[in-house]
Amino acid sequence: MVLSILGVLFSQFLAAASVHPPIPNFGQVEPGIYRGATLLEDNQYRFLKEKLGVDDIVDLRLKPDNQESCHAWNLSCRNFPIRLSFPGEDANFNWLMF
Repeated sequence: MVLSILGVLFSQFLAAASVHPPIPNFGQVEPGIYRGATLLEDNQYRFLKEKLGVDDIVDLRLKPDNQESCHAWNLSCRNFPIRLSFPGEDANFNWLMF
């Protein structure tokens, strides 16, 4: 049973890997989890939705602008902005906490 599930997951990975992704810096992190550059074109959303079955996109940019495209492709887009702080920029930043 476990072997057949692993076989299905592996075959899905091979099917996804055999298609050249239209997204720069695209890769699989874990089964069902992918990473890549900012989505700029409609065919990139199509690839994620139709070829890989992606339902959710996590955007780490400070000011995301992909809500319209996500809505058009019936994708859930969530924004978790990452901001780097350097000493002097943020009074609460503490280098010693690392």
